[in-house]
Amino acid sequence: MSNASTQVSPGAPTVVGGLSTHAMKTVAVLGSGHFIVDLCQGVLPLTLPFLLTRLRLDYMQASLVVSTAYVTSSITQPAFGLLRWPWGRRATLWLGVPLACAGLAAIMVADSYAALLVAVVVSSAGTAMFHPEAVSQAHLAGGTQGAKSMSFFVMCGSIGFTSGAMIFGPLLAAYGLGSLGWLLVPGLLFPWLLRMRSGGAAGPRVQVASRVAAGEIARRMGIPVAVAALRQCAMAGLIALLPLYFTVHLRQPAQVGGWMMFALQLGSNLGMFAYGFMEPRFGRGTLLRVGLLVSVPLLLVFPYTTGMVTAGLLLLAGIGLALPMMAIALLGQVVMPENRALAASLILGLGIGLGGITSGLLGRVADHWGIVVALQLAGLLPLGSAALSLRLPKGL
Repeated sequence: MSNASTQVSPGAPTVVGGLSTHAMKTVAVLGSGHFIVDLCQGVLPLTLPFLLTRLRLDYMQASLVVSTAYVTSSITQPAFGLLRWPWGRRATLWLGVPLACAGLAAIMVADSYAALLVAVVVSSAGTAMFHPEAVSQAHLAGGTQGAKSMSFFVMCGSIGFTSGAMIFGPLLAAYGLGSLGWLLVPGLLFPWLLRMRSGGAAGPRVQVASRVAAGEIARRMGIPVAVAALRQCAMAGLIALLPLYFTVHLRQPAQVGGWMMFALQLGSNLGMFAYGFMEPRFGRGTLLRVGLLVSVPLLLVFPYTTGMVTAGLLLLAGIGLALPMMAIALLGQVVMPENRALAASLILGLGIGLGGITSGLLGRVADHWGIVVALQLAGLLPLGSAALSLRLPKGL
């Protein structure tokens, strides 16, 4: 019945899922780039305990490092997405991954706080540079099976972010910040993979969506963006403070903080995967609010536990925080169907960027009242997000 494979690439042999071998090769290469840039994002928080000691940072300065990464990526990504020249679009694919890796690797030689922030900005800009065109090409490669190709592409990034803690937690514990130099290997390898990929990287221009008045955008998207931002406040605070909590406050080995980060991120991945199966049964609004509310007691309790219990609580909290993010991202597509790309950029860009700024404020709380208080404040933020969600449109 299905001729999806011939529509993607006429005459090409098919593989599982109806994608041609050419399409699978394209998505695999793009997915490897997504794995690498998101791995860099996952590694950054693990460097904070080492930077705290070497550069004599306080908790706020350390947290602002993560905030800088979030804000840089959120601000620059829409700009790269607006590129219309084919050579410019190709350049974002070729340069994004090397810049993300080189910027993060440069942290190992940063001898001042200013140099550290410059390195983080370069790495985050590389990540932002890669995403827009890579997403477009991954969807294009799938043809009529674009949902399947996008699913694989997104999964690669999620696994990459989680793998950052698994791979570099032990490396940082054993070799310190010098181990970041290994990131130059995949950074230099990816352009070669692009060159080896058949069919080229550039695709047709993305169709321009309908224009929506600024006032109408604010009316429709204001509450969804605020819900996403408050949820992200909690997640960004956890990502920035967890390695410091275990390594500096509890004086445990760096790999312990890495494994606890892995538990949180694994839970987030599981929540994103499970959401697609749960939404038809429970509904978007229910999953959004239940996920937010369930995460609160888990985050408030975990500082008073140890070992596997702590890891289990963080895993469950990660699941809880993932459900509302998926729900609100999909809601944006419903409330602004005439410009879905704008809706996605506002929620995933502006919302996450605003949330990322908060990790610096939580660092200030940690400096004055202790890191446990800051973590528990982060754990309470989903309550504000749940309260705001009551103002979302009926019939989510």
